[in-house]
Amino acid sequence: MRSHLQHTAILFFSHLKKQQANDKKIHSLKAVNKKISSLFIQKSLKTAQRSGYPVYWIDSNQQQGDTFGERFANAYQQLFDKGYQNVIAIGNDCLTLTVEDIYQAATSLESNKPVLGPSKDGGVYLLGLCKEQFSKQTFEELPWTTCTLTFALKDYLKDVQFLSFKVGVNHRKDLVAEITSGALCQWVNKNILEILVALQHSIYVNRSSSRPHLPFLSKEHLRGPPICFHS
Repeated sequence: MRSHLQHTAILFFSHLKKQQANDKKIHSLKAVNKKISSLFIQKSLKTAQRSGYPVYWIDSNQQQGDTFGERFANAYQQLFDKGYQNVIAIGNDCLTLTVEDIYQAATSLESNKPVLGPSKDGGVYLLGLCKEQFSKQTFEELPWTTCTLTFALKDYLKDVQFLSFKVGVNHRKDLVAEITSGALCQWVNKNILEILVALQHSIYVNRSSSRPHLPFLSKEHLRGPPICFHS
């Protein structure tokens, strides 16, 4: 048991799978897109829960406010009002988020240093704040869902601990890139059949290897689209 568990909470700020499927269309078919969204949510939620910190899933039915900034700020405020001194917010689109990332963020917050997990599109996949660093009005007005968010957060928070850059999966090409790069190896090994069935593709697994054998993702096929998505 980590000694400062009572001070820190994880805010899982995410849609429910149906709403997520409408928001991020990884695949054109609604049923398939919902399945993919469900996998993303499960992966992120399980990672958060394995950390041992209390996890609060504030989904879109519970979020309050007209803009993303208002909804996100209100979610943070709810957890600070519960008595937590540190809040680590994550979403569901970073499939390479690890428990170690969460521990690193929590350790930094124990030293009163805010934490950013920058994504390669200019946003963030993790944001850790101490209560005294949180200004609700300023927070609401940051350029959320834009490519300038990382820089704006750095200016707002001043002295920041940065985690490693990761990819947020917002489009079909992001998921393809993560699979082909091998970045998702461990998670893909466990869930690849579900993902590929959802994407309506066949898979031939080389069971003698620790990694799945994916002929359609091999280098000789990368001259064209690695996966043929139906439009």
